Amino acid sequence: MKKSGGPKKVILAIDVKAEDSKLTKRICEGLKPFVKEKNIIIEPVTILNREDIAMGNYLKSRIGSIRKATERHLDEQLAGLGLPGLSAAKVIFADGSSTQMAVMALLNHAKKTECELIAISSHARKGLKRFLLGSFAETLSLQSSIPLLVVNPHQRTDSKDFKKVLFPTDFSSASIEGLEIVCDSFQKIQTHLILFHSYTIPIQFSVEPFVNYPLPQSEIDLDFKRTEKMGLNWCKELRNRGISCEFLIDRKSDFVISGILAAAKRNKVGMIAMVSTTGKWGARILGSVTRQVLRESPRPVWIVHPSQRKKPTLVGNLKRANSEYIPQSALLAAASGK
Repeated sequence: MKKSGGPKKVILAIDVKAEDSKLTKRICEGLKPFVKEKNIIIEPVTILNREDIAMGNYLKSRIGSIRKATERHLDEQLAGLGLPGLSAAKVIFADGSSTQMAVMALLNHAKKTECELIAISSHARKGLKRFLLGSFAETLSLQSSIPLLVVNPHQRTDSKDFKKVLFPTDFSSASIEGLEIVCDSFQKIQTHLILFHSYTIPIQFSVEPFVNYPLPQSEIDLDFKRTEKMGLNWCKELRNRGISCEFLIDRKSDFVISGILAAAKRNKVGMIAMVSTTGKWGARILGSVTRQVLRESPRPVWIVHPSQRKKPTLVGNLKRANSEYIPQSALLAAASGK
């Protein structure tokens, strides 16, 4: 894995059964900030379920032809979109017809080819349709240790807008490491980073079992000021590294998700960068917020994972900035899917 700069290998994951040309263009537009490297390789990939195709001896004998025809279709679909480093399309067959099997097939290929970013669309399904069909993009976001760029059909992307990136943070160690990845990836382009924190009010405290008391307003105000100071300290450290940034704190929104989406719209950002974790714990704690943002975001969502870097240079400095005081609101935000 590269230590800094943009990705060298990108997989452009396309669903040939549902993809339309407009959505494909949106994904390609969202990729533009990431394709500044000279020797970048962008590989279009689609996943087909072997069981859906091999339903008889005739179809089994035609799998090779189906692969070639699908790859040719993808090459034609992507021609003329202006993506640098675009390679020939590839079809991967997954064993079984479940979303899980398709996700594993894509991740296995991505790891074998040392992919550093997967770009994909979310169809933004809701209700019964989502329950029955599941979501490939959401399942991938919870299991992939490789960063993702997710675009849904409702998003409008313009490469001119990528000068602003919103980075929601809960001030955790994972958030610090994710911030390092974001800063490294955009170091070659002039991007203004907006650090955003949704303030969670410490509503109560306990002095005896099963008895809770509300915090005085003076304590809440003090906690808010300390939280705000922490964010400003983060910005100061980033500016020392030559990164243009600002800090926004929201104490009006009832939910973290609505605060993030409102901040993205109000500040006209080109992208939202989210930190997520993989596995069951990540799905329970960070997964709910990330998944809802994926469904409703007005802009592309870039999902990064703390495991991508082993020795981030920001971690020590920002942890020292946090050491003066860890606000109760930050602890609540890190342990809540609200």
